[in-house]
Amino acid sequence: MSNLKYIKLQVEIPKSIWIYKISKEFPEEIITLNYSNPLSETRRQVFLSTISKKSIKEIYFKLNKEKQIKDLEMFGDNIKLIFQLNFLQKIIHQKLTIIFPVTIHDGYATIEIFADESQIKLFEKVFGKIKILKISDEINKKENLTLKQKEILETAYMLGFFSYPRKISLTQLAKHLKISKATLSENLRVAENKIISNLFLEK
Repeated sequence: MSNLKYIKLQVEIPKSIWIYKISKEFPEEIITLNYSNPLSETRRQVFLSTISKKSIKEIYFKLNKEKQIKDLEMFGDNIKLIFQLNFLQKIIHQKLTIIFPVTIHDGYATIEIFADESQIKLFEKVFGKIKILKISDEINKKENLTLKQKEILETAYMLGFFSYPRKISLTQLAKHLKISKATLSENLRVAENKIISNLFLEK
């Protein structure tokens, strides 16, 4: 089994990327990328917001001028947008899970992931120098997972269930684990809920 960990790290965003420019123009704001919906291997739809909500309209008008951004739309205090992320391909195709929201501030992104500790090197290749804020065995210790839930979660991870695109379907994973699809789905839901709930409570 892999040694799956919770890892929190800070990376410097490449200066050519739109979010770097926006974060530098609004250094007083903490920007959040709240969801990432894959439309293709290189295109993502995200919801962008800010902690204070004060500059969201100004950010919207700035983003309107960005060539990297498509289909910009306001949703209350959130901005829905589509963008290309070619520079992240090395990360996207790995077996790791990014926990949203991702926070952006003054040219830096704080990213939380579930991954093997060795995969930190991927972030170093893409972003250069990175800062590790936290590494812990929360999946194994703090969420009180049963042995069965831990086995299912780690097997799903190893076989690429959390990768994009998925390397194994829910049906195939259930067959591999020799359990029903319904049982697998329930165990994944409970395990993920324990982990994510603990992270939010900790913050």
